[in-house]
Amino acid sequence: MALTLSVTDNGDSTVGLAVAGGTASGVVRAAAFTGREGPLAWADVWTFAADGASPPVAVPPAHYVWAAVAGGDVSPPVYQSVADPAPALAEQCLRQVAARVQLLALPRIGGTRVYVRADVLDANLSYPCVVVYPPAEAETPGPDGGTNTRSDWGHPVRVVAVDRKHPSQGDAILPDFAQWRQQLFRAFDREALPGVSGGAVLQTVVEPGPVLRFFASAPGKEYSLAATELTVRCVARQPRGFGS
Repeated sequence: MALTLSVTDNGDSTVGLAVAGGTASGVVRAAAFTGREGPLAWADVWTFAADGASPPVAVPPAHYVWAAVAGGDVSPPVYQSVADPAPALAEQCLRQVAARVQLLALPRIGGTRVYVRADVLDANLSYPCVVVYPPAEAETPGPDGGTNTRSDWGHPVRVVAVDRKHPSQGDAILPDFAQWRQQLFRAFDREALPGVSGGAVLQTVVEPGPVLRFFASAPGKEYSLAATELTVRCVARQPRGFGS
């Protein structure tokens, strides 16, 4: 029976390895596959004494070619990627921007009415509130470009402070919107954004949106809405290349 190897991604930066058909002790080796030209760099990841399965083996997320070697026998190569369990960088930026807005505890909004939504017109929102969502705008290159192996990209996050617009209120809403906008602007104007893995957020840059705009309410609601909004561009230095 020929030496064979199976590799299972456990989804938590570990893999399960299973060897069969061996006649001697050996080692399982892995080489990161980058899609670039050049030889593979092999590294030993698990030593086995006989046929059987490994405990979970920690491996950095990437794409790999695997092989088992026992004496003079070498298994057929196995291609198996190891997924990164962390959310995508853009999703992390979205959540961390919302977390910072919560810490601001804006007047009349506090830390509980900060929502991450796909749309500001959501019937389940309680007003006044802040809605954080991914806008239609695309990513933009960072001003510094990056390094030989990493690139700078700015991930956009829209931040909108919203309240009901009642005809009886008149101009009474204006001071609140001015205060909310000022605090949001200053909190993200060329600041760091901790808590993001998979790429260092070098800084957040504010791209101003409408100071005050009015639009229809969420479906089924009779009142109209007023909002002040801006985009937080999270400039992150992140790895590039196949499987990164």
